[in-house]
Amino acid sequence: MQEEWRAPTLIERLRLLISRSEAAIALPGGPGTLTEIALYWNHLVIQAIPRRPLVLIGSEWQQAFAVLFAAQARHIAPVHRALLRFVTNEEEAVAALGLP
Repeated sequence: MQEEWRAPTLIERLRLLISRSEAAIALPGGPGTLTEIALYWNHLVIQAIPRRPLVLIGSEWQQAFAVLFAAQARHIAPVHRALLRFVTNEEEAVAALGLP
């Protein structure tokens, strides 16, 4: 099923993304995509939403977060790192969701 969620502002769009989704898959992207990932991840970390898959596609995300994890190692718990799932392609992303 495909849905389109329109919102009048970026903040409202982000709120809809987080509150309505059952999982999140991020394709390679720039600052906007990074914002969505960070906000979704933070909501998972602080348990503001139930635990859900957050899957990042592409080695670029894995590299970027490896740098973050190394630089901020004492501030990012392994359990919080584990909330991010890194895959190389769309097929792996779908498989990571655990759907039949």
